[in-house]
Amino acid sequence: EFPVVCQKTQCIFCIGNERLPYEQRTRTFNRVSHMWDHVENVHLSKVPAEQRIICYHPVCKAQGLVLDHVMHFKNHVARVHKIDLRPRVFPY
Repeated sequence: EFPVVCQKTQCIFCIGNERLPYEQRTRTFNRVSHMWDHVENVHLSKVPAEQRIICYHPVCKAQGLVLDHVMHFKNHVARVHKIDLRPRVFPY
């Protein structure tokens, strides 16, 4: 099972990747900046900013949550899963 609130150094995409072993899905990066680089270079590099995007967290994916664009996705991940993705676009 995966908690909705995640550690700030976890990748929201890897958490939801059912093809990965549990250890890889729950892995944490040493630094937040390393996780940011991973998310941007591996998962978001080919996603247009205006494209609709699903939340890959197992709970959200099961609910079929689709967000309107990448910034909406980043805001959702920060607000719901407590993982800030670069850049933060709303005040706390």
